Amino acid sequence: MSAPPPPAETPGTVPVPAEVSAWLDANVHPLEGSHLSLPHDDLEFLRDLVGDARIVALGEGTHGTRDFFEMKAPILRFLVEEMGFDTFAIEAPWSEARVLDRYVRTGVGDPGRLLLNLHLWPWNTESVLEMIEWMRAHNEAGGDIGFHGFDMQFPGSSLRHVRTYIRRVDPQNAEQVIALLRCLQVFANDDYGAFPDPDYGDQAEEYRRRCGASLDEARRASGSSASGRSTKQWEGRTPSR
Repeated sequence: MSAPPPPAETPGTVPVPAEVSAWLDANVHPLEGSHLSLPHDDLEFLRDLVGDARIVALGEGTHGTRDFFEMKAPILRFLVEEMGFDTFAIEAPWSEARVLDRYVRTGVGDPGRLLLNLHLWPWNTESVLEMIEWMRAHNEAGGDIGFHGFDMQFPGSSLRHVRTYIRRVDPQNAEQVIALLRCLQVFANDDYGAFPDPDYGDQAEEYRRRCGASLDEARRASGSSASGRSTKQWEGRTPSR
């Protein structure tokens, strides 16, 4: 009985150059796993890699791939517990992320629902939720880590917070200020993250010019509403600015 023929090479495959293999051997760090509960031993190499940097950027090759974010969580834990980092920032709406920050600091709210409210499917995963729950447990045990968004793709929540704030600090002039915001409000997303069609970017240049002037007027009017407050206090309470 003759031996089976050797498997044919996969069409299009290219041998890995020796220098690439050598670089991988010298720089790749084997890991026992990627769950955030694992001990820090495998990640000690990060101490020298990070050094005295104050910001560590963690990306992913593809959105929605479990492995990438599952690996980010233990890296975050190492940076927090071993190197004193205290801020997690993600590409997510600033205003909605503030509510998640309140959860990780106080336990107020449903983390799954709050994660859904970011309106970004790549983050609405079990791995991210598990990381958020770890952040909450860390803070509850005496830690201090915050959850922050640095994006403004979904202005609906921010505009709602602005309206609420203006009505509270200056009820007499609130409706006048809110009316000045309406040219933008009509194009904001709803509670489910959906935008109207056509959107603001589809509007004529003249509409956008007039809307910009209206928003400037609203800013001036709302600034006078904050009389008695410092600039720092005012800016800290208006998410859309």
